[in-house]
Amino acid sequence: MPGTIPYSTTPFQALHQALPKDIPLWKKIAQAKRASRDAAIPLEWRLRPDEVPHDQLNVVNIPIECGILTAKELAITEDDAAALVQKLVNCLTEVFFERALEAAQRLDAEYAVSGVARGPLHGLPVSLKDCFQIAGTDATIGYTAFANQPASPDEESEITRIMRESGAILFCKTNVPLALMAGETYNAIYGYTANPYNRNLSSGGSSGGESALLALRGAPLGVGTDVGGSVRLSFAL
Repeated sequence: MPGTIPYSTTPFQALHQALPKDIPLWKKIAQAKRASRDAAIPLEWRLRPDEVPHDQLNVVNIPIECGILTAKELAITEDDAAALVQKLVNCLTEVFFERALEAAQRLDAEYAVSGVARGPLHGLPVSLKDCFQIAGTDATIGYTAFANQPASPDEESEITRIMRESGAILFCKTNVPLALMAGETYNAIYGYTANPYNRNLSSGGSSGGESALLALRGAPLGVGTDVGGSVRLSFAL
């Protein structure tokens, strides 16, 4: 039938066919990944395009001052705060708020029956650095070649399993430099993650997405990695 994609067509080939031919394939993949991430953020949790001036450098208090979140929401949830801060500093890669809310509801139901917390992080929203595998999401570490290859449940990282067993609610993944090999956070898929204290400056790397998200109180706890300073540098800035 006209318009039918053959079963043998890969996601990359389908994307290449759907978008203008003069755009390189890697750019098409990057555009599609950003569009998919942005579409996962509810409209009611998004800042208006003109709400924060481009020349406003310190945006740390915007989630509190913008008026989108009620006092109760600010006190009890992190998902909507994370949605707001994404617009400010570009710190997220994978967004799965709906799955997080469903997981929280299951945890509530479990606790209502047992009266026992699942673990020390029971109900706590937790973000993970993009390099960690979470079922149903990509772990591109900035490579377009790794896009559109979501992990299966069997491929989940050990830290992902530990977080779930501890009762944590995973709700997003955060930006990293290409291959995690830089002291600032930029890659060709998601772009640059700015410092929320001064958006003209870097958020560090390679855990710069995590540091920016936590600085803006978009998560109460985040998991990064550090071999040569990837957490220490990011959070020092």
